[in-house]
Amino acid sequence: MKKLKIKFTLIDDEGKEFSGDVDLNPTKSSSSLKLPKEKTKNFTGLKGGIKFQIDEGFLKELRTAKEVHFELKKESYFHSIESVDRRLRFLVTKKILTRIKEDKIWKYAVRR
Repeated sequence: MKKLKIKFTLIDDEGKEFSGDVDLNPTKSSSSLKLPKEKTKNFTGLKGGIKFQIDEGFLKELRTAKEVHFELKKESYFHSIESVDRRLRFLVTKKILTRIKEDKIWKYAVRR
């Protein structure tokens, strides 16, 4: 990594000039710093998007697949409604979610 040198001139209230040089040494960028594993969460893909919704408490109440799909779009997860419904039904088989039919519409919520 390269060293940076900055030249500066300052003028105080009385009109006196001060000038100088500053050498800056490179440091590790924040992107190369690693967080402890317990603090990092992987919310990639459709599975991660639904996991994010579960962790945020969105699925504590009964929600339709359309509501889940709309909320995923807000969080920049762009998947088809069919894919969302398929993933929700898969989570029901894994006993993470439960579903109830109300007014001929399936609604999903976190299993308690």
